[in-house]
Amino acid sequence: MQPPQHRLRLLARLARLREVEAHKAARHLAQTELTRQQLQALRQRSGDIAALYQQRRDAQTGADLRTQKAFISGLNRIAEETAGQHASLLPFHRQAQQALGEARAKHERVADRLVQQQLQISDAQFAADAAPAARLARKLKS
Repeated sequence: MQPPQHRLRLLARLARLREVEAHKAARHLAQTELTRQQLQALRQRSGDIAALYQQRRDAQTGADLRTQKAFISGLNRIAEETAGQHASLLPFHRQAQQALGEARAKHERVADRLVQQQLQISDAQFAADAAPAARLARKLKS
């Protein structure tokens, strides 16, 4: 059996490792969330610009109209591709959320074990410190 102090140091190290894992998972989740938001904003903005250009009626020639339609078509294509990328990102986002939850749960379990170990050491030290006083009290009583 390992000495309690050694076990305490190992648990503290493991708790730090689990905390780093949780931070790493949170960072990964934040990156996927940022990417998701950027894709959503790009899709929205592309759609808005396309809608504005569709309302324009200032084309003077057929070439102007063709250029305008090609631009609108390109914006719509960007919006569709962005929507597809957004949809393909969602499973990764959910996976990152799940990984963060698991990392936090692991950290909590190790932190709880660390606290329990600290309490056991405190109780053992208290008992060791109280034993001589109890013996002295019994001697003085008798």
